[in-house]
Amino acid sequence: MAPEDHEIGQARGEEPEAPKSNIIHPARPLHRKYVQPILYLAERMSVADGQLAGSERRTIDLLAERAKIKDFRKQKWYRDLNEKEACRQLDIETARNGAMVVMTLVLKVDVKKHPGEHAFFTRIRTQLGSPHIVVPVDLDAHTKLAMEYVGG
Repeated sequence: MAPEDHEIGQARGEEPEAPKSNIIHPARPLHRKYVQPILYLAERMSVADGQLAGSERRTIDLLAERAKIKDFRKQKWYRDLNEKEACRQLDIETARNGAMVVMTLVLKVDVKKHPGEHAFFTRIRTQLGSPHIVVPVDLDAHTKLAMEYVGG
């Protein structure tokens, strides 16, 4: 919309067009077989620095609850996974994007920001072959986006 079009629209009482967003929303929530490795990777990243922040744990638990995968840490599939296998299971672009959205959310809620977690994130992004993604700056909007991927 040209600036003059915007002025004409405002004179008519029309709402201005919203700017286009580069944030990628999923068409529908991911299947459980993709959410499980995403939760695994998010959990592994959250302890990559040797510490677990309560905010990280609460965020991962909230996403797991939304995905209807409570107590996932006690389940056999979780114990059987490893980093390489979890990355291999994320074999569609939407799942890889979902993993990046969830992992960046976990990084965002961690107030201590240790280099080990960032190194883990970068290693996973490289293994997945994922490009840089755009996520909302606002924490609530970012959480809602992550929930769109896992089942919310």
